[in-house]
Amino acid sequence: MRPYRGLTKEDKWVYGWYSHVREHKYWGDGTDRLTAPEKHFIIRENSKYTSIRDVYDLSEAVEVIPKTVGQSTGLKDKNGTEIYEGDILLNDEDAECMPSDSFVVKYLLGHFVAGGILGAGDHIGEDCKVIGNIHSNPELIEVKDNG
Repeated sequence: MRPYRGLTKEDKWVYGWYSHVREHKYWGDGTDRLTAPEKHFIIRENSKYTSIRDVYDLSEAVEVIPKTVGQSTGLKDKNGTEIYEGDILLNDEDAECMPSDSFVVKYLLGHFVAGGILGAGDHIGEDCKVIGNIHSNPELIEVKDNG
């Protein structure tokens, strides 16, 4: 299983396993209604837990902003940095597969893409470097989006 990352409300990145829950309240008539918005968590990588339902010590889980959650692609850039969904990649000027442009990593139709399918054919993470991400560095996103 590939790890995830998410940004906390304190603007800190946390890494581990993604989980989310919604609180329910059971009424006397036997119905159950949602009573709170869904909460999203990253369970720390070194935790023995992989689901929020199993976590009894909440220090093992950190609440994150849902739109910032992204999964690892399982690839590393040319500097050895792990590539996550939402990262902004700059293509190496010497790479033959694509012009020197920046691209946002997205998950689309079962594949991680950034101007091409990551890890497929001649476009692999080794030709690129992570220069930021869409949440911490939105100014790095070019007007043309690749999605």
